Amino acid sequence: MIQDFYVKNYIIYGFSALCGLGIIIRLILNLVYIYLVKESDKLGTTKNKLLKHMKMKFETCYKLNIGVNNVDTFVDKSMTKYRFCGLLLSTWENFSGQVLYLTFLIIPISAIFGVIYDVSREDILYTGAVGILAGAVLIFVDKMINLPVKKQVIRLNLLDYLENFCKVRLEHELSQPEKLEQYRKEFLNAIEMKNQKAKDDEDDKEKISRKEARKLRKEEKRLEALRKEEEKRRLEEERREEERRKL
Repeated sequence: MIQDFYVKNYIIYGFSALCGLGIIIRLILNLVYIYLVKESDKLGTTKNKLLKHMKMKFETCYKLNIGVNNVDTFVDKSMTKYRFCGLLLSTWENFSGQVLYLTFLIIPISAIFGVIYDVSREDILYTGAVGILAGAVLIFVDKMINLPVKKQVIRLNLLDYLENFCKVRLEHELSQPEKLEQYRKEFLNAIEMKNQKAKDDEDDKEKISRKEARKLRKEEKRLEALRKEEEKRRLEEERREEERRKL
């Protein structure tokens, strides 16, 4: 049974599948980081939700006279929340690394089982060579893509915008007391509108619930009336049957 894995090249197919999966994941990560590099380079007009939210949060902190003491930590923490297809980028990177480790882990395991089950030396060496080649291809692709450099470029773009443009502009605007008061009023109005909207939604849900309850009660009354009508008809038929029996 074990020898069939070597003779029919099942293990080699497994190495090929792992290699293909690892390359696909790395290419996806590369496209995501290229997109983030472009968006972070134009943070003022970006359409990316995470970057827009980060910029708005940074501006709000300054408008409320809170400030951001450590912009590096602010940027790093914000970027750790970025998701692609519902998964964090760190999860994608970790999964990509696990594929490489699994490839190199299978090589000695397959060699040990080959020796135990008396598989020919040529098949063991051939299988191990394919595994090493698959791992080498994954390492080569990883080095060619060079994700750490792209991550560093994204971080520098964000720090440059927030430190050298956004922060300076906000400090200049907030140096005027009337501007600060205006920002605070706008923020309080936004919070009030948000709370009012949440309250309206709760009222709408309550109205819908009451409407459904009334509809349910009407339906129960209608069924009760039908049941009484059916009971009355049955009693009338029994009475007539009893009269016919007496006659």
